[in-house]
Order: sequence, then structure tokens, then C-alpha cells
Amino acid sequence: MGQGKKDIRRKMISMREGMDEGEAMRRSEEIKRKVLELQEVRDARVIMLYASKGKEVRTDELISELLGMGKRVVLPKTEVEGRGITPVEISDPEKDLIPGNYGIREPRDCARRVNPEEIDLVIVPGIAFDRNGNRLGRGAGYYDRFLSMIKGKVRIAALAYSFQIVERVPSSDSDVPVDIVITEEGAYRTG
Repeated sequence: MGQGKKDIRRKMISMREGMDEGEAMRRSEEIKRKVLELQEVRDARVIMLYASKGKEVRTDELISELLGMGKRVVLPKTEVEGRGITPVEISDPEKDLIPGNYGIREPRDCARRVNPEEIDLVIVPGIAFDRNGNRLGRGAGYYDRFLSMIKGKVRIAALAYSFQIVERVPSSDSDVPVDIVITEEGAYRTG
């Protein structure tokens, strides 16, 4: 019997948050470089990302670089009541993002809401992944509900440190796997 989600989540968060700040920055920079090399990123016009928290793979510079390349960048605004995500376009992370639910920065308001069908690539966070693209998230299910609506229509990628790749992430029918995982060691396609 493999490890359960709670055990994997606890271990991975401990490893991630226990990382030296400089190490997190160095690895994040390398991951950013690999993201920008991806054909899926070069081809995409509208990319949905997330604002990193704690020692998650840093996304601030990636967001800025994508905006500088003329990409439309969308971030999730969480709707706590329905446990859903509303994709909202931003143009300036400094002005457009405020601390939201769970202490995660998110768009200030929904004025620039984006139809999920306009999104070409979704880049999600996660706590652990396996080689089949199974993803262990933060546990609230926001992303799985959102991804289930766009599965098969949009490429789904994830950012992770190499130690976040585990042998097996327990999954259920409601979990949506990712198509690509990008670590500091490279990008691999799943499935």
C-alpha cells in the first residue's frame, strides 16, 4: 500500500518550505527558463498562471516576462462559496493582485474576466506529481473543478521542483491530470 495524500502532502510541504531561500530562487529561475523554452508557451496567446505563495515555484518573474512578450496573462480569482475559480486577466501584477482567500494573491476584481475557452495553456501549482501527470493539490479541489471543465480542450502544465515528483500520487475520478510537468531538470510530457 502506497502513501496516502495526507502523508505525501505533509512530507512535500515540509521539504519545500524547508528549502533554503537562495535554493528556491535558483531552482525557480531555472524552471522559468525551461517554461519560456516550451513550444506550448511560445504558441499560446492566453496563458493562465497562479501567484506563488511561500516557497512554491516562483511565478512573479515568469508573469512579468510573459506580459513583456505580449502574452495575455490570466490568474485565478477564487469563489469560496462555490469553491470555484474565475479566470481574470491582469496587465500589471503590482497593481492588479491583492491578498485573497488563503493568503494567496489573486486579481483585485473580476472586471477583466476571461472565458475559459479563450485560454490556450493553463499552468497550475501542486504539491506532488507523478509521471502519469497525477497532481496532488492543496486539498480544496478548486483547480480540479476548474480543470474538469476545460480538460481535453486546453493543455495543462504544472511547475514543480524535481523532488516533488514522486512514484505515485493517489488519484480519483475527480482529479484532473496535467499534460506537462516542468522542473529545474526539464519538462516531461505525461500520459
